[in-house]
Amino acid sequence: MMADQSLQQLFVGLVDLSAVPDCRIRGLTLDSRQVRPGYLFLAIPGTVTDGRLHLQDALAAGAMAVAYEADPGEHPVQVAAAPGCFAVKDLHKRCGLLAARFYQHPSRQLQVIAVTGTNGKSTVCWLLAQALTAAGRKCAVIGTLGCGFPPEVTTTGLTTPDPIRLQQQLALLRRQGATAVAVELSSHGLDQYRDQGLAVNRAVFTNLSRDHLDYHGSFADYEASKLRLFCRPGLDAVIVNDDDPVAMRIRQQSRAPIVGYRVSNAGPASAVDLVIAVVHATDRALVLRLSYRAKALALEVPLLGEFNASNIAAVVGVLLTLQISIATMPPIFCELQAPPGRMEYFASADQRRRVVVDFAHTPDALARALCSLRPHTRGQLWCVFGCGGDRDTGKRPQMGAVAEQFADQVILTDDNVRHETPEAIIADIEAGMQGPHRVIHDRLLAIRTVLAEAAAQDLVLVAGKGHERTQQIGDAYQPFCDRDVVQDLLRPAA
Repeated sequence: MMADQSLQQLFVGLVDLSAVPDCRIRGLTLDSRQVRPGYLFLAIPGTVTDGRLHLQDALAAGAMAVAYEADPGEHPVQVAAAPGCFAVKDLHKRCGLLAARFYQHPSRQLQVIAVTGTNGKSTVCWLLAQALTAAGRKCAVIGTLGCGFPPEVTTTGLTTPDPIRLQQQLALLRRQGATAVAVELSSHGLDQYRDQGLAVNRAVFTNLSRDHLDYHGSFADYEASKLRLFCRPGLDAVIVNDDDPVAMRIRQQSRAPIVGYRVSNAGPASAVDLVIAVVHATDRALVLRLSYRAKALALEVPLLGEFNASNIAAVVGVLLTLQISIATMPPIFCELQAPPGRMEYFASADQRRRVVVDFAHTPDALARALCSLRPHTRGQLWCVFGCGGDRDTGKRPQMGAVAEQFADQVILTDDNVRHETPEAIIADIEAGMQGPHRVIHDRLLAIRTVLAEAAAQDLVLVAGKGHERTQQIGDAYQPFCDRDVVQDLLRPAA
């Protein structure tokens, strides 16, 4: 429980304090439904609703005060005369700073590593938390998989929480003994300034490919939202994937020291670059060769998928900037565990049925997953996937084409159809396909069918949902988890 805070102290330097009530607040929130007596309600326009429409609800719930986004001529309600209400210019950009002040800047007491990119954020954060903890620096995660200390995390529902919840989580993790936190920063979170008030020490760029264009409108805007992270002041180091062309633009724009990494099987590393090469992949692990500044060593990491070499390289890059010796890394990395729903391997007791569950929900991620699994497949490679409703429709035919190109058998199924019809989503996917495939809308039936038909030498990829535990249909969330379904189907019959 946080102590009461002076409302005027929270707004020092942000607004004329004569307009701010002289009172103390017990909490703050962006959701009028979460207002409690003594709270400050921050009313800003959102993507779903406008918080300024709910001022009276907040006051009726006992809000001590209401700060609302100043937007002359466009207020949805008359608020100027309401007692305890005051306008703040660009309030949506300042919520993070207000929350940081209220929770006494917890990120300043932590080593904060922010990770952004289209694919790999969750995996890098999860592995980084394990590696740092093994190196004696207790590290937590905040991201898609939840908040906490892996493997024990609490689901939050968002990759990057709203700015108030983010600061609240950081304060809680600090009290629980964290000295470092790996934070996923999504393009939505960066674009909506959820990271304001977050003291970031190190920033990691994994890669950039098509996603979220329904929100950003163009790939250029999507990229620009990501690059904001690397231009902020106060960064001690930036770690970038030099295999991605966007890394060059980060190098041009960032003023922080940069460590670049790449995955290659050709030649030694340069004087400044980290290079990881895949020596070979076993059924359950990657054997890697790591080169950095004339030093080289072997790493064996119990992860599936050669593309994970890039994620490992990102983690190594962060560790190097934290002065963790390269010689200490092999025993750390051999104990790492894959995050839930990220190239997660399941098999029947007799090993005749093998399944990988992965979150791949972009064309690039699906291609990487399928290509990485091909060396582990002695028979046919099956792919079960769908595309989410109310999201970037342009990637659907691309994903269909990718599945058809890299899998031997493709089953299209439903995946969070939301407010679209399943038939329309499947039709969009099929627009990119020319060869034979099957459609089984019922996801449980689709997975059951594939496991019944796949031969002993085959490998099945169930893609798209990963760690998720629900299916969204309309506004309803129905319990469903690919991981649980697969494990249940692989168990011997009683």
